[in-house]
Amino acid sequence: MLQTVAYRQHAVLDLGLELQRTEVTDPFTGEKREFNFRAEYEWSLAFRQDLTWKSLSYGLETRLDAPRPYYDLDYWQESEEDIDLELFVEMQPFDDVTLRLEADNLLRAASHRERYVYFDNRADSLLQRRELRSAKPAREISLSLQWVF
Repeated sequence: MLQTVAYRQHAVLDLGLELQRTEVTDPFTGEKREFNFRAEYEWSLAFRQDLTWKSLSYGLETRLDAPRPYYDLDYWQESEEDIDLELFVEMQPFDDVTLRLEADNLLRAASHRERYVYFDNRADSLLQRRELRSAKPAREISLSLQWVF
């Protein structure tokens, strides 16, 4: 006897884009500049699909932001991160038991920061040093088990 089983499938695709231009008069220098920690653009992409078989779900998420400036009394800096990727698979092999496999930092996206530090107030003192920092995170793979009792 041949039996067909229909599994209901649901998928969600989430796309996001934020564009913004900001401007403020710097209280120390009097110059026009952008707001602190505000990126000119941010975009994101997420996908998730849920299946009825064993409540199986899987998906991914990625995002990218423009460089972010930060201004303070005696320094200013700009921070930036490269694009990265996160994946997950989740299922319920038994009632009240959820098993999840998650992978983060799959592309090992580097982050960069460039900072200019001044001797005193950045409005009217000399540049003391320029700092460059780059970092690359480790890939993280985790397996979790959740049991409701």
